[in-house]
Amino acid sequence: MVRVSHGTELLWDSPKDKEHCMIRDCYAKLQKVVADAAEDVEKAAGGNQAAGTRARKAMQDVKDAAQELREAVLKAREQPKP
Repeated sequence: MVRVSHGTELLWDSPKDKEHCMIRDCYAKLQKVVADAAEDVEKAAGGNQAAGTRARKAMQDVKDAAQELREAVLKAREQPKP
C-alpha cells in the first residue's frame, strides 16, 4: 500500500486511530489518482489516443486505490470497540 503522509511518520495512540489514519490516507490517495487523471481524460475526450491509453491505465489505478480504501474501511469496522 502506498501511504500519503507527506514524508512524515504517523504515530497512533491506539489501533483505532491507526485504522482511521489508514482510511484517510487511502482516501487521499484515491483523490490524488483521480485528480492526476483529469488532464488525460480531457485529452482523450478530444481524440488523443495516447491520452486515452493513459486514462485507461489511470482508471485501473483508481480501481486499485478504491479497493484499498474499501479494505481499510472493512478492517476498521472489524476492530472491537473499546
